Amino acid sequence: MGKRFYILVLLLTLAFTAKGQSIFSTIYNMDDGLSNNRVNAITQDKNGFMWFGTDDGLCRFDGIKFKTYILSDYIDENASSYITHLFIDSQNMMWIGTNNGITIFDYTNNKFKAFKAFTRDSIKIATPVLEIAEDKDGNVWIGTFQNGLDKFDYETETFRNYKDNSTDNLLYHIHDITEFSPGNLLVASDNGVCYFTTDDMKIKRADDTSIKFRFSPE
Repeated sequence: MGKRFYILVLLLTLAFTAKGQSIFSTIYNMDDGLSNNRVNAITQDKNGFMWFGTDDGLCRFDGIKFKTYILSDYIDENASSYITHLFIDSQNMMWIGTNNGITIFDYTNNKFKAFKAFTRDSIKIATPVLEIAEDKDGNVWIGTFQNGLDKFDYETETFRNYKDNSTDNLLYHIHDITEFSPGNLLVASDNGVCYFTTDDMKIKRADDTSIKFRFSPE
């Protein structure tokens, strides 16, 4: 099939039998209204709509048909529709990671806006965004391809960038961010997994024997 990609969507209808469980599935692709067969991200909003980030636009699926949003139609001609990540935060804002930054989508009011936050040094995010997560304090953490880890503060509408300048370079090409306990992140990258403490912003290898992992049930 070469580079041809499909979405496999599992329907919510499950048929239970005495011997086990049957799962029904349907394949959706461009013939069904998807903007591109290569899908890089999937999320679901509070209203139940499914959202798919593709190489060529954002698609909303209502269970019957797709609606496509090309970001340059809503922001400016330079806005990329090559979507790499989707994340809905606690304020019901959809963060759309692209190959050159972030777009914020208020899906409730159908309004897009460019992410214009800067660091104190007037630097903005203009690199592929691979991961977005939110901690218990409402801070949004952004994992980039080659520019480290970013922390966005809603109150100041600014972000701070963190890099690992050690030989390990553990904040390079970030794939996943998880807050496993308040103030403590696990960050997965091309160079391994690191332990990142948000109060003092220290980075340690996950296999550092000085780290004591304590997991507690929700």
